[in-house]
Amino acid sequence: MGQPLFRGQKGFTLIELLAVMAILGILAALVAGSIVGLGSQGQSTRLDGDRDSIAKAANRFFVESFPETYPVVSLDDTDDSVEPDTDLNVRVIDFTARLPQDPTKKFVPDFLGDIPNSSALVEWRIDTDSGNVFFANAGSLLIKPSNNRLDIEAATREPGVASDHTLELSMAKDESALKILKVSVPAGYSMAGRFDTAGTLLGVLNATLATDNEVDPGNTIHFGGVLISTAEANEFNLVVDYNDSVSTSGSGTAGDGTTLEYKGSTDAVRFHTVTLTPPAGDSGGELTLEVDLGDDGEQNLATENWELGTGNWELGTDHFR
Repeated sequence: MGQPLFRGQKGFTLIELLAVMAILGILAALVAGSIVGLGSQGQSTRLDGDRDSIAKAANRFFVESFPETYPVVSLDDTDDSVEPDTDLNVRVIDFTARLPQDPTKKFVPDFLGDIPNSSALVEWRIDTDSGNVFFANAGSLLIKPSNNRLDIEAATREPGVASDHTLELSMAKDESALKILKVSVPAGYSMAGRFDTAGTLLGVLNATLATDNEVDPGNTIHFGGVLISTAEANEFNLVVDYNDSVSTSGSGTAGDGTTLEYKGSTDAVRFHTVTLTPPAGDSGGELTLEVDLGDDGEQNLATENWELGTGNWELGTDHFR
C-alpha cells in the first residue's frame, strides 16, 4: 500500500482521524457488543477459528451430499420470528444434520469433530448462496452480515502536511444494519478532541439511497448531514435529517407525486455519536461510531452510500462544493 499517509503527522482534525480507518484496514461493522463469556482477544481468536473450521466442514458436507445441500435447519423448522419478509437464503447451521443419501454420516462428528463451545454463546449461520459462514445473536433475523466497504481519498499525500480527506462508506441492501463501528488508532498520532464551542462544523455528510430503495423505487434519494463538536471533550455528533431529502424523480416528492418521507416524521433526525480515546505515549487509542437506528429494523432496506468530507451540502446535488 506504500507509505502510510499520516506517519508522524501531528494535529489531526477529526476528519483526518477518521481516515485512519481505511489506512489500518480494520473497519468492523458489529451487529452487537462483546459476546458474553468471551474476552475481547479471546472472542476474536476463538470465533475466527471456529468459523474457519465450520466453513471447511460445511463445504465438505455440501460436496458429499446428494442432492447438494448444506447442514442447516430447514426454513419449515425455523421460528417465524427470525424470518425476514423476503427469504435471503440464510440458514442456521444444524450440527446434527445427516447426509441425505447416507443418514449414518452426521455433520458432527463425521465432518466436524465437535460442536464448538462458541455455539453456546452465538448462533452459527451460513449464506447458502455463497457458502459464507458467520455468527449472530440467537433470535436475530436471518439476514446476511455487514460487508461494508470504506474508501478514502486524500487531498494531498505530502508527508507532514495536514490534508483534507473524503471518506466513502458503502452498505449493501439486505445486509445487517451498521450499529457500532470500532477502530483502533495506533500510538504516535496527535489529535485534538476538544473545541471551544459546541456545534463547530467539522465535516459534511453526503448520502444516497440507490434505486433499490423501497421509498421511491427506481429513483435515487439524496440526503445529508453534518459532523459537529459537542460540549464534551472527545465526543462528536453526526447529525442527519433523513427526511430533508430529494429524489431524482422530483424535489421532495416520490415518483407517484406523494411527499417523500424516508423515515417516520418523529424519527427522522438522528444523532449518531462519535467518541474518541486519543493515543497517549506508547498506547494506542480508539474511535467509535455508534449509529442511532431509531425505529429501523435489523437489515438495510436499500444500498446506501455515505460520503463524509469538507464542504457544503446542497440538496438536489450529489457532490461537495
